[in-house]
Amino acid sequence: MSKAAYHRDYSIRPSAREFEVWELVAKGFTNEEIGKELHISVRTVQTHLAVVCEKMGFRNRTEAAVAWVKRRIAAELRERGMADVSWI
Repeated sequence: MSKAAYHRDYSIRPSAREFEVWELVAKGFTNEEIGKELHISVRTVQTHLAVVCEKMGFRNRTEAAVAWVKRRIAAELRERGMADVSWI
């Protein structure tokens, strides 16, 4: 699928492995640390992160990390009964 297609199809979401890499980026892991944690090469980590950024529209790993934290905060607030978390 072309890069432009990701932006047209908002139903495309990261795979389970891409989510794992995304979470570890948000936790501050380096690519090398992520590779060791998930038993994959650094190049594979880089590829997964690049795909996450492309699918989700992030420009870099910092934007990806901030978005992950916002998602977690929103999920926690929803679990506690807060219906409107659009301000996050």
